[in-house]
Formats: sequence, structure tokens, C-alpha cells
Amino acid sequence: MTPEAMKAVRLVAEAVAGTPGEEVPRRVCAAVCQGLGVDGATLSLLTDTPSRQLLAASDDAALLLEEIQFTVLEGPCISAARTGEPVAVDDLRQELTPWPLFGAMACEKLPGVGSVYALPLFFGDYVLGSVDLLATRPRALGEDALEQASHVAHAVTAALMPTRRDAAHGERRPGVGAGAGGPCPLVRHLACRRSPGGPTADQP
Repeated sequence: MTPEAMKAVRLVAEAVAGTPGEEVPRRVCAAVCQGLGVDGATLSLLTDTPSRQLLAASDDAALLLEEIQFTVLEGPCISAARTGEPVAVDDLRQELTPWPLFGAMACEKLPGVGSVYALPLFFGDYVLGSVDLLATRPRALGEDALEQASHVAHAVTAALMPTRRDAAHGERRPGVGAGAGGPCPLVRHLACRRSPGGPTADQP
């Protein structure tokens, strides 16, 4: 593991230590951004239903990235969770992606995003979900950096395991379940949590 990856793993561990459960996903997102030098991150988990849970998004652009994927039902996050392999879109503005609907909508709605990466979150052989990364610059993570980022994904999995157990048993913590106003319009049971300063699921 490179020093950069070790630093990112340490930041994730520090973000969890002594943190209330409902704050863990947001703080993990911030730690991942800082540790990997990207501009945004999201965390989403698979559930025992066809729906997914979006646990946290670092900012509005990251949340919009997830909204696009959940709307068109394709994209790097969904592919990473389905295949169990890291997914890289090194140049979102110039690269022809394998997902025509996602590619077109992302370019239209996220003109400031240069690259997107998605890493599966594993527990043993089981894919729990994925972490999405975005950067304003193209090719933010080279091949070696993306491989090292897998170590960070393992640290994220360890940090989120209590949250995943709650989701699997239908328990809701603040920031994990839908807002008090009802299910999020993205997907039933999809949690819509943003970092402080952004609207939550129960806001219009």
C-alpha cells in the first residue's frame, strides 16, 4: 500500500472513531475526498430489495451524479456494484461511456465534472454497495491510484458495517432512511442525505 493510500485509510478510520452512527457516512465521504484528492464522493449500499440506499453525498454535484444513475438505471456506480470491479470514466467530457443515457445526462447536468470513478464495497465475497468518486479534472486517478483506492474501499466497508446491518434489518437511523416527509423520489427506501448546507430528502 502506498503512503497516499495509507493516509486515506487512516483518515477514514479517524472519521469513524467516536462518531455517532448517523454522522458516519457523511464523515467517511469527507475523509475519502481528502485522502484520495478528489472533489466529491457518495456512498450507496445494496439492500435486500431491488432498491439501493444512498447513505451520503459530499456535495450537490455528487448527489446529482447519483440521482442521474438512479433515474436512468445505469452508470459507473451501478456497474461497480453489479460486477464487483472498479469502474473508471477518465474523461467524462470526451470519453464515450458504456452507458449512453448516463453519459448524455451527466455531460448535460454536470459540465464541471471531468472524471468519475466507482469502487465496489466488499464484505467477503458479497458486494455491499459502492463508493462513487468525482473530480473536476480529467484523469484524476491513474491506474495505480485506482488500484490503491481499493484499499480505501475496504476501510470504507469496515466503517459502514453497522449501517449496513441496520439497513438489512429494516432499521432506520437519521440520514439512512427516507425523510419524515415520505420516501425520496429517486427510489423507494433510497436515503437522500447531503452534507450540511444541502437539502435533505423531506425538503422539496
